[in-house]
Amino acid sequence: MTYKVDLKLSSWNRTLVRHGLEKDGPVQAFFTNELFRASSPYTPFRAGVLLGTAQVDSSSITYITPYACYLWEGKLMVDPLYKKGAFYDPLYGFWSRPGIQKELTNKELKFQGAPLRGSKWVERAWIDHKQAIIKSTQRFVDEGGKR
Repeated sequence: MTYKVDLKLSSWNRTLVRHGLEKDGPVQAFFTNELFRASSPYTPFRAGVLLGTAQVDSSSITYITPYACYLWEGKLMVDPLYKKGAFYDPLYGFWSRPGIQKELTNKELKFQGAPLRGSKWVERAWIDHKQAIIKSTQRFVDEGGKR
């Protein structure tokens, strides 16, 4: 006995879109927001500027403060000529020489709220919350991948 079956399959891209799985689509945005939410308690926090200026789009988390890279590394960065992290003027506050690329040292920064808050906060949050983020993202996909 022979059966003939004709299958009409949607294109791969159409299937991805239907489930919210396209590049920069709703599932990616959901995942990125979940990762940002999980990493917020790990983010260095003194006055809240770093966390408050975070920009989250569908596929990235960007911290736009000038010192974000400095905090991400978690090590003192110094002026290559003067070997100082910053200069201080009582009338102006802390400042660095404009246009000078600082050097990374081996001296660890001390973070308020450590050990949870500290360097490479998104990576550490991912390590600690990976399974929960995957589970919530899968649940989002199972619910149709759209909100």
